Amino acid sequence: MNTIEQEYIFVYGTLGRTTYPHTTPHHMHGVLTSFATFFSKAVLKGQMYFISQYPGVIASESSEDEVFGEVYTLTTNPHRNSLLWKIIDEYESADGTPDALYVRKKTSVVLLEEGTTLEVWVYFYNHAVDKLERIITGDYSNPLTA
Repeated sequence: MNTIEQEYIFVYGTLGRTTYPHTTPHHMHGVLTSFATFFSKAVLKGQMYFISQYPGVIASESSEDEVFGEVYTLTTNPHRNSLLWKIIDEYESADGTPDALYVRKKTSVVLLEEGTTLEVWVYFYNHAVDKLERIITGDYSNPLTA
């Protein structure tokens, strides 16, 4: 008997429940929640930047660099998950090419209420950030910049 490994996605921008400058979810949040269920608020080691009308995150090793977001549990149906990844990969321009806007990778996050770590999928920004404005709060719903 095959067992399906539970998959999770960490979202920090327009896929989340509340996104700056709006107080209501982006339509893509509805797409996500038709395939996945909210699991927990979480934090990952990273730096957040304004890309355009949306944020991007790069990984960081510094414990001072935190990005706040939400973890969602995907279904255990591999066909539905495959469809979700196809939709979100297209939305995030994560086509697997070297010049893709984002890359989807597995990383660890810390669940805020439990304090435990969890392996999740996250979309990392795939371009230089040296000319971008950093969101020092690491929270797109409260985007104080440096």
